Amino acid sequence: MDPAVITAIATFFTAANGWTVGTVLLCIFVVPPILGLVAVLKVVGVMSALKDEIRSKNEQDNRRFEAMVAMFNQQHAEFATKYDNNVYLVKNWENTAGDMTNLVYLNTQAVTSLSHKFDQLIGIWTSDRNGRKQ
Repeated sequence: MDPAVITAIATFFTAANGWTVGTVLLCIFVVPPILGLVAVLKVVGVMSALKDEIRSKNEQDNRRFEAMVAMFNQQHAEFATKYDNNVYLVKNWENTAGDMTNLVYLNTQAVTSLSHKFDQLIGIWTSDRNGRKQ
């Protein structure tokens, strides 16, 4: 053994003047393990409390995550509905545009026909006027 350790043990026994050997052995070999056990139990209690706190935090995070997923699903459904409505609108707009094209075509034909009728009437009117004047 190291002389410093022997000196420390001798000093300890000198300081513990009235203690018996059993008391010293009890203080050296029984008290530290008991203190270690108490410390371990304390750490286990703190770890258990932390575990419960972490579990509670995880449950809150899970609820928040599920709320966000539900909100995303709702927004996705709304977007899909809006997209479907836009597709329907475009298809109807194409139909309306086709109908408008037909309407413009028919109006153009009618105006052209009307123009020919006016030309005929003007031709008849001018020939009538020319015939009466002479």
